[in-house]
Amino acid sequence: MASAAAIQRAFEDLRSGRSVQALSALRLMVQRDPRDMAAVHALGLALVESGQHEQGIHHLERSVRALPDSPAYRSNLGSALMHVRRFREARAHFEESVRLDPKYPLSYMGLTIACNQLDDIAAGIEAAKAGLAAKPGWPEMTRNLGALLEATGQLREAIALIRQLADDHPNDAGIRATLLMLTNYADLPADEVSAEHLRYRACVPPLRMPAARHPDPERPLHVGILSADLRSHPVARFAAALFDAKPSDWRLSVYSLLNAGAADEGAQHFRARADAWTEVGMMDDASISKRIALDEVDVLVELGGHTAGGRIAVIDRPPAPVTISAIGYPNTTGHPGVAIRVVDSITDPQGTDERCSERLVRIDPCFLCYTPHADMPTPGPPPDGPITFGSFNLASKISDSCMALWARVLQAVPSSQLLVKSRFLSDRSVVVPLRDRFARHGVPPERLEIVTHLPTQQEHLALYRRVHVALDTLPYNGTTTTCEALWMGVPVVSRVGDRHAARVGASLLAAVGHSEWAASSDDAFVSVATRTAQDSALLSQLRASLRTEVAASALCDATAYAARWQTLVRDAWRSACGSAPGAKA
Repeated sequence: MASAAAIQRAFEDLRSGRSVQALSALRLMVQRDPRDMAAVHALGLALVESGQHEQGIHHLERSVRALPDSPAYRSNLGSALMHVRRFREARAHFEESVRLDPKYPLSYMGLTIACNQLDDIAAGIEAAKAGLAAKPGWPEMTRNLGALLEATGQLREAIALIRQLADDHPNDAGIRATLLMLTNYADLPADEVSAEHLRYRACVPPLRMPAARHPDPERPLHVGILSADLRSHPVARFAAALFDAKPSDWRLSVYSLLNAGAADEGAQHFRARADAWTEVGMMDDASISKRIALDEVDVLVELGGHTAGGRIAVIDRPPAPVTISAIGYPNTTGHPGVAIRVVDSITDPQGTDERCSERLVRIDPCFLCYTPHADMPTPGPPPDGPITFGSFNLASKISDSCMALWARVLQAVPSSQLLVKSRFLSDRSVVVPLRDRFARHGVPPERLEIVTHLPTQQEHLALYRRVHVALDTLPYNGTTTTCEALWMGVPVVSRVGDRHAARVGASLLAAVGHSEWAASSDDAFVSVATRTAQDSALLSQLRASLRTEVAASALCDATAYAARWQTLVRDAWRSACGSAPGAKA
């Protein structure tokens, strides 16, 4: 039988990036004694962590069949099944693990996440609370509970919960990141949200910034991209231009924080265009940083910020002379190791720089470039029947101020309807409070239609055929949803706010040549939405022409956008070379 120490050494190799050695050692243990379920189970775990999900699940299932009363084995199999989106099977194994040992905390974590993926938020909250009863004060589970409360529209409760946790653990970067993400959704003053982000510096140890290696400002560059979202994910729709127009003398390396698997077409698209692709999700932050540094990356671009898939703490040990934050996060990171944040003059006008820890680089006319899906359905004519306003954004983005503004629009257009589509809206624990909130703002049930997550992208996009005018959310605007609505021939009305997240809509609309749909006041928002919705000739024209306009606009001009990015990266590198030891003044 393999020793626990030998198995531990294999996992140390795995998490230090030596997956070949780790898997070889574990396979040898299994070959020596196929009945050694500890070795079989360990091999299954290692295969899953290495991205070989189906093989890993095979070995984990073997161990569970041999030892069906092991809560740990059940829990680990559930986690592996989550990787391949077999959520119902995963949930069953987590539930059995909890039954076997009501005090086994990791099963509650898995059960919470599985319920979330199955849009059963009420059960997820119940599992989170049970996990906290089994392990009081558990920070990771408290963060999960906060996220679930946010999904049900209980944003104030979620922020209060996580803020108390952050106060109890003032130097915990993960807790702080969860709080920061929540504040982007909230009706809080922009300066308060910014100040909260800038406090993230307290979670970062003293930095030792690496000097530029071979500090020739004009030499070929090695650019790294750190992301969990280079797959079938909204961020990927805006990252494609960075790959498709890469200069021939640049080396582009991806450090992927999530192994999407061979079946994910989006991931395969990016993998084919990268010069190197390294799965680092199973590695700890220090090991990822070390790997990037050993690869001698000159400029690192991180795309996640404080989002759930981000690993901003990798930069606690800065692995590259220059780190740039872009695309995926709608605020400053607050991380002193991030040198540059990519924005534009609409999202972040001159005079807003003091809200950010990074140097803002404005790549006008727009900080984003949208690459639509190749198989998006045709727009179709405007729908018959009553005027329908729509929003396909996350329900958690529908703040009270947003709801009040939309209610004014409905009141201004008699008999109009509001169609809200979002994930989680099949769960009564989310839908009932959402309907109640709308009712308190003067939107009766008969004028509100709620649609849940649809199984395919085609069905999701085809639903725009039922919408006359899309209404943007605030203070956290839509991004992918705005681009998709425009591509489907639907005008989007956005309320221009006082922070980056509340000005993305204005930037996107300006980039496609329709700044007239960006309203600078609540009254203007109601007026623009009302006037546009009631102009049937305009709506018919837009259904026929808006996709062509968007395709020809700055928003989809990948060549020009890539050139702006290349200039940005080169200028950042030149600056790093200028500050390198021994550089000429």
